[in-house]
Amino acid sequence: MANKELPASEEVNIHEFINQWQSIGMPDDATDQIMPQQFEDYVQNIMGQGSDVIAELSEVCSVEALSTEGAHCSIDEVPADVNLITLQHQQSELERRRTVTNYQCAWKRKLKYQFSDEPVVHAVIQQMAMSGNAKIAMPDSVINVRVYFPYSNEQKLPLRVSQEFQVLGSQPLSALRDKIHCSSDQIGAYERSSGPVNLQTNLRTKDVYTSSFFFIENTFYNDLRNARHDCSDIVLQWIARSSTMNQNYQKEDMSTTKFSDLQNIKMGYPYLYLHQGNCEHLVTFSDISLLGQKDCTNPEQYPLIVGTQRTKRARCRACITGSALWIVRGSQLTPEDPCFLCDTCYRALHYDEDGNKLIDFKAYVINQGT
Repeated sequence: MANKELPASEEVNIHEFINQWQSIGMPDDATDQIMPQQFEDYVQNIMGQGSDVIAELSEVCSVEALSTEGAHCSIDEVPADVNLITLQHQQSELERRRTVTNYQCAWKRKLKYQFSDEPVVHAVIQQMAMSGNAKIAMPDSVINVRVYFPYSNEQKLPLRVSQEFQVLGSQPLSALRDKIHCSSDQIGAYERSSGPVNLQTNLRTKDVYTSSFFFIENTFYNDLRNARHDCSDIVLQWIARSSTMNQNYQKEDMSTTKFSDLQNIKMGYPYLYLHQGNCEHLVTFSDISLLGQKDCTNPEQYPLIVGTQRTKRARCRACITGSALWIVRGSQLTPEDPCFLCDTCYRALHYDEDGNKLIDFKAYVINQGT
């Protein structure tokens, strides 16, 4: 099978990215207003063209050139004198969304990209920038990071983005690790079938099994803050036993490594985030830019979530209506193994009136908000 190259960018050094900005004479603080004449002088210098050519390019490439006088730009209102079939379908669709109950939820479920509305997110960013007194040391970079749902070889599901963040180059990798949400972190850490459980005080796997790492460009960035062991050791031991694999791998502490310390990362290239022993998420860097006027300038808001996948609640597999609060394994009374059950069905199936177990099984709590 032919080896196809991944659609990734060339290697990017974040430190050099900021230095290049400073070397062209732009202000260190990119949130400052850049004067048009200052930008035109820069373009004229790198293109080696005269001022008349730059003035013509400014006119041709301006935002005003994207539309013509009297053009109808809105798709929310279809002109009555237009007979295009596509616009007739558009008008019918808009009318259905306005009049049919619950139709908006139905069509959103069928969208190819089911992220939360980015215009709404960015409208909130400016409000966030006004809160708090802390300021970001300039210049700084903003990096877009996409975290995917865990991949399973058994289910063969297509890769889907779970969350998208904006992180600062001055932030440690551990700041991103703390913001990543995964349902495997929310499951009860201990087997709880022996007796009643206080669901509000149940320890999560995230609280007990804290080891994790990012694998980026042949380096394991481990979370060693509260870890009981280094989960990259077993991978490195396996690599050491191989005579054919590259042995040039390193280990670093993610809490002391900033994003700006990452050397030669690639935009769009798949890297790895591993936690809970075997829960693997692909991670990609999708964009890098200098912190600008439209970005949030309050460092307390970063890593900033700019996109999140709409998720469905786990339903009880017995009554099909209640929300699952238990994962049951090894039970002869459930339709599948493992099985999601609500609290009512779980107790009705597996305990008598005195709370004694009817059969042998294992049960784990699903924390609220999973």
